Amino acid sequence: MNWSLAFLVLLSCQQDYGFVGYEECDLPEEIIVEVPAEVPAPTPPDIEVSPLESEFGWLVVADNETYRSTFSIFNLGGTELEINNIYLSDPNSEYTLDFVLQNVDPSGVMGFDVIFEPLSSGLKPESVFIESNDPDEPLVEVIIQGTGLAPKIEVNPMAHDFGQPPLSCPEEVETTIRNLGTA
Repeated sequence: MNWSLAFLVLLSCQQDYGFVGYEECDLPEEIIVEVPAEVPAPTPPDIEVSPLESEFGWLVVADNETYRSTFSIFNLGGTELEINNIYLSDPNSEYTLDFVLQNVDPSGVMGFDVIFEPLSSGLKPESVFIESNDPDEPLVEVIIQGTGLAPKIEVNPMAHDFGQPPLSCPEEVETTIRNLGTA
């Protein structure tokens, strides 16, 4: 985009003839000076996501616990950042997203939440992807993980046949119960 600035310059002069007096000069009443000026084009949108990684910790599966973490999308550019989509790499994972899809003004920010609700035990790695109109980062990945804790019981022996012992002779069987799980 090109602009120009115009200035109005008013001039006056008198010539000095010593003791004889002054004489007016013939100058135009006004002079307009035009100076071209360049106005830089606005910078393109520039996405910044924070944090880019998050650890959700350990949650017990049987307790129906959830963990919510908030992430921020900043626009460091000079034009509007269009957020086209936010999604999980595995839509059937044990994470859900909570957000309202919106565009981000220059120097603006929007937030979104990720909720972790483990349904089984073990480490649960996942990625969140953010699609935008940022020309050099159209897709940003956020790495998340959490761990589901659940008991896993082992009984040894699983069964024992006592047969038909006489009533006067008690029979004992040593039984071991162990938790092999994570809770």
